[in-house]
Amino acid sequence: MRLLSILCLGLLAGGLPRMASGQSERLSASLIRTFAAEAEVNREQLDLLAKRFDLPQSGTIQGVSYSLSRVVHGRPVYRATHNLAASLSAGVAGIRAGGWVGSEYLGTGQRIVIWDAETLLPEHVEFLGRVS
Repeated sequence: MRLLSILCLGLLAGGLPRMASGQSERLSASLIRTFAAEAEVNREQLDLLAKRFDLPQSGTIQGVSYSLSRVVHGRPVYRATHNLAASLSAGVAGIRAGGWVGSEYLGTGQRIVIWDAETLLPEHVEFLGRVS
């Protein structure tokens, strides 16, 4: 899973390498299917664990969303969103505007896939008119 995360960061930071027409789209679709399948297996395992040990799967504390992400050495690990600390721990701070990758993703002529706490909220002020 770590390798896939690194691959995604690389794809987001530098895009897909030059490929024959349609090849990059097929690779993107394949990666998305792979991530979705792994996420489904992980989610099923976390659901069972949460029920067994009566763990909260998600919630909000002082306006910060959290969700059960994985288990490491028998301990639940929660992922928090909507703050710089969460982006640092998730390893995405580098692709933010001004981040160490040197990117300026403004959404013009680019396709970016980002998974956050839940599904995409098209009504969000930063996405108005930009989500298809």
